[in-house]
Amino acid sequence: MESVPNPLDGIVIDFILSQRRETAELDFKQTLDVSKESDFAKIAKDIFAMSNYGGGYILLGFKETPTGSFDPIGLLNSFHVDQATLQEKFNAYSNDPLTIGYREVEKEVDGDKRKFAVIYVPPSTTVLKPTKYGVYTNSSGKMKKAFSDDEILFRRGTQSVHASQNEIKFIERRARKTEYKIGLLSGRPDEVKENLYGNFFEVIKLPSHIFEAELPRNIRFAFFETKDTPFIRQGEKIYSFCNLDEEPFGKYITKGSLRKNELPYFLETQDRKVLLTWLLNSEIKNAAIKRGLRYNSMNKNVYFYPTDRPERHETWKTRFKKSKRLVAKKLYISQLRRALFAHSAALISFSLIGTKFYLKILPEIVLTHDGYDTIQSFREGPVKTRLSYNQYNDTYLNLALFWVSRFRSGDRKSIDFNGRILVSPEPVTVNLDVGIRSDRPSEEFSQRKDELYSIEAVEII
Repeated sequence: MESVPNPLDGIVIDFILSQRRETAELDFKQTLDVSKESDFAKIAKDIFAMSNYGGGYILLGFKETPTGSFDPIGLLNSFHVDQATLQEKFNAYSNDPLTIGYREVEKEVDGDKRKFAVIYVPPSTTVLKPTKYGVYTNSSGKMKKAFSDDEILFRRGTQSVHASQNEIKFIERRARKTEYKIGLLSGRPDEVKENLYGNFFEVIKLPSHIFEAELPRNIRFAFFETKDTPFIRQGEKIYSFCNLDEEPFGKYITKGSLRKNELPYFLETQDRKVLLTWLLNSEIKNAAIKRGLRYNSMNKNVYFYPTDRPERHETWKTRFKKSKRLVAKKLYISQLRRALFAHSAALISFSLIGTKFYLKILPEIVLTHDGYDTIQSFREGPVKTRLSYNQYNDTYLNLALFWVSRFRSGDRKSIDFNGRILVSPEPVTVNLDVGIRSDRPSEEFSQRKDELYSIEAVEII
């Protein structure tokens, strides 16, 4: 039997109160007034739009910052709203009664107990619309209109707006699903067309040949000697996409051992496929180091930007504009009673799926003592989890695209590894007729979601 959590359960409240950015299902307000002369019509507008969209939450006790995030400042201790009054106030505007959820809670913020309130807006079972004008008097004494009678409102991104004809059709289709719930809470997919973007990028060009030779085991090379010739070794064998008869290998390889193999030869057996994958990953490592990245000593496919300053930012071209991303920051970790550097990182490697190679990018976080050398133990593990737990699909895709941008070619038409391997810059995409409504639709990716997880926090409590 499916178990559907109460939308105002403690675990749900804890999660949504940890958020700091608005979405289509999440709206922040500083306070709420349901008195006769209040501006409640503005709240009613959001409730109409959110309910038509598919439900969501309005959080009270938050103040917007200049960067567009919201600080949990809390409500006055004397603040209280009766749920029945809230519901009556809204239903006085509505063509169909709506059962609004409401809860007031106390949470600790920076060591202080603060009061917050959560309004749960359920999805409507009809096309919800007001039966009268929503008017109010603003702080300057001027009469304002939040909405008109019979106006159909909808959430478009983080805005409550007049619904388009296509959006009205969506509301009608969605409203017929009487058991509709917010996607992740119900466990059921919503019937909405959705483009799901993956973290795999298709390889569009591979080298045609792989060179193979024998090399005495006692011969070793520094990176500066081989920076233009990535290679792998297995015992006395050495493999590269570059001609091994040239510097620095030519004078060391065993005479007569050099072979030039066609690429299909390395796709004939599983062992050779593994060797080919390792060789492809060596090209990533080579290109990453040239670009100033370091790799995790415990997982050499995980790359990050080092820093000798308290913070490091990197510029990149998003789908919307040129932007800066925080890629490293020194934080005081109270659980560990010390300061560490948290770095945005990514596991970047090639995978063979069927007969095709794909570049796989898995964003993650690494910790360092000094901005350079990674650390990992059971004590640091929970810290990394806290830093990255609140990823959404859009944030995750933005992170993947950021790491893609680190290897884009000059014309930006491909991901380029040393000119020998080219990868499509567009993620593998699946078009479905179902989606998860609590993750914002893919076309609504926001240029405001460029932060590095929650590394913006000064302290991890």
